[in-house]
Amino acid sequence: MQLVELRDGQAFSGIYALKTATHYPDGDSPRLALTLGDSSGSRKAVIWKPQPRVVQALHVAEAVKVTGRVNPPGRYAGELTVEQIETVDVTPEILDALLPSFPVTHDADVEKFDALIETVVHPLCKKLLHTLLHGSKRSLFLNAVAAREVHHAYRGGLLQHTLEVADICDACCKRFPRLNRDLLITGALLHDFAKLDEMTHGLRAGEYTDNGMLIGHVAYGAARIIHLTLDWPESMRNHLAHLILSHHERPEHGAAKVPATPEAVVLAHADAISAHIAIGFRAVDSAPPGSSSYPLVGRFWSTTRPE
Repeated sequence: MQLVELRDGQAFSGIYALKTATHYPDGDSPRLALTLGDSSGSRKAVIWKPQPRVVQALHVAEAVKVTGRVNPPGRYAGELTVEQIETVDVTPEILDALLPSFPVTHDADVEKFDALIETVVHPLCKKLLHTLLHGSKRSLFLNAVAAREVHHAYRGGLLQHTLEVADICDACCKRFPRLNRDLLITGALLHDFAKLDEMTHGLRAGEYTDNGMLIGHVAYGAARIIHLTLDWPESMRNHLAHLILSHHERPEHGAAKVPATPEAVVLAHADAISAHIAIGFRAVDSAPPGSSSYPLVGRFWSTTRPE
């Protein structure tokens, strides 16, 4: 049975992707907190008082066979309590069954993405885009998630988010023609490229790698840009690197620099618009029928709309 179909109090059994496994060994209730996933989405689960061998096995597992029960209404309603669990070898059949389908717009997004690259005029910018987005990592980029669970956290989500950001930047260039469109669109298309190294993109998609834990996509992305543009004019190289370093806008949000050019301001706000709208719509879609608000990613979202 798919995770989205499970209801409060229901017993269940099935094979699922193991997206995360976090051990909390201390306190009165030692537990292993899990995120299980399948093609329908993901659900939180917990193993109470796990055995050390289970903790060790699940630390690296990608797929598991689980028997358990959905918690009844109350404090932990909807979360899953695991009664039995064992690791499963990942076969191509299991991989296809557990990975979610692409957004319905995926093929069209790929075409629009490639077409947008070709609108960049400056030869240095266009060469860089072709090197990174038409090179060895193209397939991974088109399949990648944009996050573990915050926004665009699904297969093809990184492409969709990147295209949304680039489209917003393109619209701003039409309204403000003094913007350096080639640098801004290049920065928009590459602003999250280093997420390919920051996190995994298979059954445990969104889990941070050592690169992600120790460096992160903002710093690593800027470092990649600098390395690949050493033959550029220094002002262009610095501006493009600044776009990557500042696209989270504020240090408390992960930015290495505060936006200091008009293009950097546009990119930072375009990134926020794409992410926050996606989170807001997910809150609306996740809220129980008739509810007026739903907590998601640190805030309560209004989930009712006027008739």
